[in-house]
Amino acid sequence: EIPEGCNPIAYANDCLLPYPSDIFLVPDGELPNGARVVLTPAATPKTAADVPVDMLQTHPADGFPGHMPILALFPEGVDTQGLNFHLAGGDATLDPASPTLVVDAESGALIPHWVELDVMADDPAEQALILRTFAPLEASRRYVVALRGLTTPMGAPIDAPSGFAHIVAGEVEGHPVLEPLAARYEDEIFPVLDELGVDRDGLQLAWDFSVASEERNTRDLLTIRDHVIATFEGTPPTVMIDAEHLDYSDEIALRLEGRIEVPLYLEEDAPMARLHRDNDGEVVANGTHWIDFTLQVPKSAFPESEDFVPARIIQFGHGFFGEREEINWSAMRGFSAERGLVMIATDWVGMSVKDQAGVVDFMSKDPSNVFLFTDRLHQAFANQIALTYAIQGPLLKATAEYAFGKPLYDPDQLYWYGISQGSIFGATFLSLSPTIERGVLSVGGAPYSLMMTRSGSFADLFEIIKLTITDDPLTIQKFVAMSQHVWDRV
Repeated sequence: EIPEGCNPIAYANDCLLPYPSDIFLVPDGELPNGARVVLTPAATPKTAADVPVDMLQTHPADGFPGHMPILALFPEGVDTQGLNFHLAGGDATLDPASPTLVVDAESGALIPHWVELDVMADDPAEQALILRTFAPLEASRRYVVALRGLTTPMGAPIDAPSGFAHIVAGEVEGHPVLEPLAARYEDEIFPVLDELGVDRDGLQLAWDFSVASEERNTRDLLTIRDHVIATFEGTPPTVMIDAEHLDYSDEIALRLEGRIEVPLYLEEDAPMARLHRDNDGEVVANGTHWIDFTLQVPKSAFPESEDFVPARIIQFGHGFFGEREEINWSAMRGFSAERGLVMIATDWVGMSVKDQAGVVDFMSKDPSNVFLFTDRLHQAFANQIALTYAIQGPLLKATAEYAFGKPLYDPDQLYWYGISQGSIFGATFLSLSPTIERGVLSVGGAPYSLMMTRSGSFADLFEIIKLTITDDPLTIQKFVAMSQHVWDRV
């Protein structure tokens, strides 16, 4: 008997897994792909307090992330000997004989990937088997996953889960769930594997999933980008200088602290605020607000005579839940002094030090929306684009008084430097920026659902997750996997 709402192919192992899976994809003509990911109440992960965690409520998805962990569970445990780990590269998984396959259902191309077990789990019954592709999968395409030849740590073959075993054996007649599902396997899944010469009788598990559309993931951000550019292309932003510090330190000759007026795309200017939308659901401006910035000129770039050469200027993106003041920390301050670079920065609102408390609060209060800070992160990109316009207009004029009435820096030599988080989202920013063509992306990475389980920056966050949500390793892996639905939007 298959429990209502569970994934029917492996329900005895876990109600949700394997995931992602088109089992949870339902028709929806209002979304670009014509479908929507819907988790049933039974399959939705829950906190230790039995609170459902569904990250798809606020931002519906028309498919699955193209770079999320692919999860399965075999409670008897899996021997990873003979499975491809990332240190070996992906070539072994391009062989149809590979025990793990990820296949483009349209082209039949094999997708390079690696396989690992969740190292946070000691009990095989809670230890997810994880497949990770080396590169993002294509938007709006369907993929088939196949597993075979897996053994337990003791070397015994792993039996196919009951639901899937019945589908392979054709023992589904009259079953209200498995019979229609088996027909879909015959039409859409098994033929993809047949083309590769895969013997279905040897399969331990196979399923498919469809990747979300590019429009779903980028629509809000591109709408904001286009509005910011249209706003400032003819009329540059208003800039206010609030504080001037001459001879600021041994290395810094001038430090300016000020504000820029920028369209607000949130319901309010506060941590965890949601995007502001019109009656049609489109993101629209909600008035304006003022953002803070800091500009520093090292003594090596400060004009001493009228024949000075204008300096290059760096727009800086700070690290994980950090702050713009990082331009004054030793490494960046020393770098700017050594190279004679003007540095300027604003906070990555949404993932700045001022947002930390809101994120922690949501973990216990509203875990389904704990990553809602990505809405405010959309505002951060608007702020960065606005800062670029200010650098090339009003700020250029405002700093001329320190440079014999001439430009203090060369606006045509404006570059980006992002470190850690500023590198990760710096790649997104550079793709959005109409002006900046070169940048440095330092110690970045992607996707977040991979980095969350590997980066030391997330160590404290994971401890909070264990305290406020759950310490069950399998639920944590589901939580991390689901988060990519949200991360994909930025």
